[in-house]
Amino acid sequence: MIYYNDDNITIRDLAETDAQYFADEEMKQGWNSTPEKLLMQLKDAADGKCTALAADYMGEPAGYIHLYFEPEGAFAGTGFPEIVDFNVLQKFQKRGIGSKLMDIAEKLAAERSDTVCLGVGLHNGYGSAQRMYVKRGYIPDGTGVWYNGKPCTPYDTIYTNNDDLVLYMSKKLDYSYEKFPRPSVAVDCALFGLESVPPEKRSQLDTKKLKILLVKRGSAPHEGMFALPGGFLRENETVEHALLREMDEETGIKDELKTINLGIYSKVGRDERGWIISCAFLALTNKVELCSSAQSDAAEARWFDFDFAENKDGAVILLRDGADSIRLDYKNGESCGEQALAFDHAQIIYDAFLKLREEVVIHDLIFPLLPPLFTIADLQQPYELITGIQTSPANFRRKMMNKITETNETAAAISHRPAKLYRVRTDDENIREE
Repeated sequence: MIYYNDDNITIRDLAETDAQYFADEEMKQGWNSTPEKLLMQLKDAADGKCTALAADYMGEPAGYIHLYFEPEGAFAGTGFPEIVDFNVLQKFQKRGIGSKLMDIAEKLAAERSDTVCLGVGLHNGYGSAQRMYVKRGYIPDGTGVWYNGKPCTPYDTIYTNNDDLVLYMSKKLDYSYEKFPRPSVAVDCALFGLESVPPEKRSQLDTKKLKILLVKRGSAPHEGMFALPGGFLRENETVEHALLREMDEETGIKDELKTINLGIYSKVGRDERGWIISCAFLALTNKVELCSSAQSDAAEARWFDFDFAENKDGAVILLRDGADSIRLDYKNGESCGEQALAFDHAQIIYDAFLKLREEVVIHDLIFPLLPPLFTIADLQQPYELITGIQTSPANFRRKMMNKITETNETAAAISHRPAKLYRVRTDDENIREE
């Protein structure tokens, strides 16, 4: 990553190849240097413990600095980011490289705290650094001199004036929330439902269709394209409240929905309007008919038949409603091909369906799609439709009996034999049985 660039100086992430280069150059200065120190700090950066920066001057590596997120020594436990191991090669000094490295390190520190800290050695090899820190506004922390990570005892004379004898200093940063760029936050909802299609013959069962709700966008960008229902988060509003508000505004759905947080979608360029991230949700309803004639602030809201199929190249999702048909292609789990839905909603839909499949298998998330009372067939059809797992009615019944409770009611007769109705078992029933 490039943090700064002008005609002469570039500030970037430290690279593994820099370790040997800086070790060789410091040996030429008379230092006893090895690449292991920088390689260890690169590992810390990879582990998320610090940011490791390097400076190039006219294309040649010239210096480095590290910003650790958990300080040690006098500032341990404060949470102040600590500047560690700051060096500019002697042949590149007095060119503004050190000041620019400090500028970037302090800027990154200000994203985490209103204070940044450091420790500086006391011998004259640190003279330039001492002067720089004072000019930049760093002041001693008041704990005196430290040696080997411990504060020195007053009037003690056994300390060696080496790199381990340090004075800790700190600086207040111009930490202002308004000064940092912030994304707009949206919510998007992949809402699935089940539709029961009556049979042509009385002796047949209803056919269950998995549906997903889409809205046609009434304004730019992507005007006229279908998208998931959603919108922007308002001030003093949680993403959960924003989701329910947007579902009401765009689709007319006012019911409490079974929702699962699907994740954050933040790919650069996902929305042409600017820096916009989306909190996406998977949601389920058992009342798809409520949405068909809903008033919406989108151009229209419609339920589409949802079909998922895997193939040798990846997967295909087909969405159909009347004459409208939308094909979504995926390879290696990523949306590909021509953009058929607005924004990155094709990817959200794919991820939502895989999450639904997983939750149905592991956590019985099939039940929010069903009415309060249902037959075994009402349960088995959508279960197999979503999971792709086929089983015999007898085996499926045995699998589900510890999750449902038989009622005294029956469904309308099919083939002259009324079907028993069941409901989901309550937690109290499960506890009593245990």
